[in-house]
Amino acid sequence: MIVSITRLTQRIGRAGRQGQESVAILALREKDPISSFYRYDPEKYFTDIDAAYLEPENEVVGYYQLIAAAMSGKLKVSQFERHKEIINKLVEDNLVRVRDDDVQVIDADSARKAWRGYSIRGIGDTVQIRLDKKGLGERSMPMAAQELHPGAIYLHGGKNYISIDFKYTPGLGRATVVPHKDRSIHTKPLYSSMPKILEIVQRSKILGLNAVYCTLEMTQTVDGYVKKETRSGNIVGRADLTTPLIYTYQTRGFAITAPEPVKSINDYVAGKYNTLGGPQMTPSGLYGGSFHALEHVLIESSDMLTGGGTREIGGVSMGDSGIIFVYDGSPGGNGASKLLFGKLDEAFRRTKTILEKCDCNTVDGCPLCTYSYHCGNNNSPLYKIGALESVEMILAKAETSVDTEGYAGYEPLV
Repeated sequence: MIVSITRLTQRIGRAGRQGQESVAILALREKDPISSFYRYDPEKYFTDIDAAYLEPENEVVGYYQLIAAAMSGKLKVSQFERHKEIINKLVEDNLVRVRDDDVQVIDADSARKAWRGYSIRGIGDTVQIRLDKKGLGERSMPMAAQELHPGAIYLHGGKNYISIDFKYTPGLGRATVVPHKDRSIHTKPLYSSMPKILEIVQRSKILGLNAVYCTLEMTQTVDGYVKKETRSGNIVGRADLTTPLIYTYQTRGFAITAPEPVKSINDYVAGKYNTLGGPQMTPSGLYGGSFHALEHVLIESSDMLTGGGTREIGGVSMGDSGIIFVYDGSPGGNGASKLLFGKLDEAFRRTKTILEKCDCNTVDGCPLCTYSYHCGNNNSPLYKIGALESVEMILAKAETSVDTEGYAGYEPLV
């Protein structure tokens, strides 16, 4: 992914910080949807200023921050009216007690031990990375399970390592790695994410879509991985994990229902696209692939509008239902999906541009449009033409609503 104008300007400043002349060159990547968009609309690059975002109601962060506040001896219930549930949780965990308006630490050592499990560098349970019984670093869940599962090739400090063991218990995990000299191969996790709506926070009409912003419970399951040649990207092997890695956490996100691309699906069934390359598609694959591809491009386009979409946001399309979830990748939420929720109309316009400008002649698209490096389903199924028809219907204000209960029966595609 290319850097935003905000980050590029900062790097230009570094190059010329001593007052000398400096030159900055931005190279668009060959296989990247964002580069593809800016190729056709370069002026947008200079106006896409990174927005700042946060989730003030993040209960994971609030839990540890209130422990620290209580340890200072100055925490009052009246100061944190919006966080009473977190204070109640601290009471249930026997870390604090409430006396009138005062919140007091019960045992300083216990509170300090709980607080030390928190890292300002990441949200979520920490997984320590061990090399020869020494600490190499740490990663936070759920990303740790994707990057450090047994068999995963992990890049750290410019060196390759391979994970030989991964153990996780709520609150703390450990991954054991050994050096791995072969740089010709990298791994990519195969995983699924299942959303569950816990609470609808906001309902909005976006173009013709009746969308919902909500509190979600996400269950991520990493059950295997593929090996790929680093230069070509070709798959050279696949392996299943003996024991799938399952992690459940609460976060924030939104849900929409994309319109059904009936015409493009009927055209495919009638043989109109027989000359295109790519996989053979089944009827269910055409519907699911349309929504899966739309979700991919929507997530990629979000990076231009939030400044960190593909790193901070996840997405899942619920089979052939048309329901698409976009959620914060951090436990408790980070505010990125809320920011995108307010810019969805522009995100859909950019999604349309990426899909219609790409000149690949394949049914499922390519890395310039529908493919995603982060896909847990190995970029299958995808139906580019159906995704384009669906987003065109969205921009034409086709009306849909989200079935907030019926989505659970569909297979999630990430």
